[in-house]
Amino acid sequence: ITALIDRNSRRYTELGLGVARLSDESWLERLCEEPLLLVQPLTRSGKLLSVGLAESEWREWMTAERVA
Repeated sequence: ITALIDRNSRRYTELGLGVARLSDESWLERLCEEPLLLVQPLTRSGKLLSVGLAESEWREWMTAERVA
């Protein structure tokens, strides 16, 4: 869950979450309510998901798809 949280976002600062110690369940609820807290981009390929810029992963996905 923590990989999904953009701790550098303006919304994170506005909400004063710098000292927050929330459970994974509470973070999930907060992320649903406040999508601006999500790291971007979230990229999906089938059942795979990357968080943030992950160009090497994307290349691997494309290569694997071409082989399949």
